[in-house]
Amino acid sequence: MSDWTMGSTKEGPFVEMRRALFERFIRELAKYEYLIESKEFQIFAHEAGEVDKRLAQLPKQQPMQILEKYRSNFKIDEEQDATEIAKYREKINMFILFLKKADGMMEKAKENLKEMTIHHDKLKDNYLRMYYAFMKYEDIAVDYFSDCDVNKRTMTHPGVGDVK
Repeated sequence: MSDWTMGSTKEGPFVEMRRALFERFIRELAKYEYLIESKEFQIFAHEAGEVDKRLAQLPKQQPMQILEKYRSNFKIDEEQDATEIAKYREKINMFILFLKKADGMMEKAKENLKEMTIHHDKLKDNYLRMYYAFMKYEDIAVDYFSDCDVNKRTMTHPGVGDVK
């Protein structure tokens, strides 16, 4: 394994966490045979190359094909009374409202992250300018105190000795 996959970089723990979550997701998918046997999953799991292009080449399914696939795999009782259907519709509507609210919050978070990125980049640039200013100040100070004579630029440190 390379150093990158072993977590030697800052992204390593993040990548490892995502890998573990992906593995957990795949194990959950494996519980549903119809998902594992689907053409889409087979392309994702086994094909090399551009998965998006291969998925786009699959024939578009008609609504009745999708309905029949759902009927055969989910075993839904389609002969329910109106009150049960109304309950389900209410739950669906509540979920749709939640998704709309969550979508708005996600968009706002995305905007905030963009702003934070801009400010972070400016902060980084300011630190770099300050760092270079300190380096320049140090060079000027060394020149000043050595009277611009390279031979006088000897500094000593008890543990290191003379450094030129």
